[in-house]
Amino acid sequence: MKQSAFIFLLACCAAVFAFCSPKPQEKGGAPEFGKVVVFATLQEWLNDTETQTIVIDLRRDDEIVSGMIPGARHIPVANLEARINEIPKNARIVLYCSSGNRVKTALPVFEANGYTLVYSFVTISNWKGPLEYP
Repeated sequence: MKQSAFIFLLACCAAVFAFCSPKPQEKGGAPEFGKVVVFATLQEWLNDTETQTIVIDLRRDDEIVSGMIPGARHIPVANLEARINEIPKNARIVLYCSSGNRVKTALPVFEANGYTLVYSFVTISNWKGPLEYP
């Protein structure tokens, strides 16, 4: 009896996990709004000639002196609403900061302004390549 209860519990947990887990991404498809992308994906997107990818550094001016992702635009999160029109809506937008908190603050701004291709790289520490210095 104990073994059947354990098997039932295990099956229930597996069903809940399968239901709540993110669905696998189809090859070539775009992840959902705000989804976290990894270094390899960002590199691939930066080399994509069909869809423009814009990387935005949301950190303060004093923070970017430690380096930025090469080619990233610096738009501090405090200035984002005032500068949102500088960013084309048909581009793929990838956001990062130093902790991920400013990315969370920025996502609703993009969503409220009709952007759909917005993703999170979370933090500068996820970048594995060389940095660019302003």
